[in-house]
Amino acid sequence: SDNNIKYQQLKGSASIKMSSIYNFNIGVCKVLILNENDDILGINLTKATDIMFLNVPNTKYKYVTNKSNRIGRKTSLTTHTFNVMT
Repeated sequence: SDNNIKYQQLKGSASIKMSSIYNFNIGVCKVLILNENDDILGINLTKATDIMFLNVPNTKYKYVTNKSNRIGRKTSLTTHTFNVMT
């Protein structure tokens, strides 16, 4: 990880994904990278302080944002949307 920012990409088997989410929630990694096509049903991202979207359809934007704005959130959530034109 560049600049000592630890990150993990949410991919692999269900157990590997759960391990990545657990590491994110306890602070082992600071950035969790999700692909918009990944199945994120049931995950809880209330530890996230920022969410960045890159060319994400509006339906996925709302879905992922709702995953982060759940009961248990103790901090504010900032969303960043980047639409790259090709």
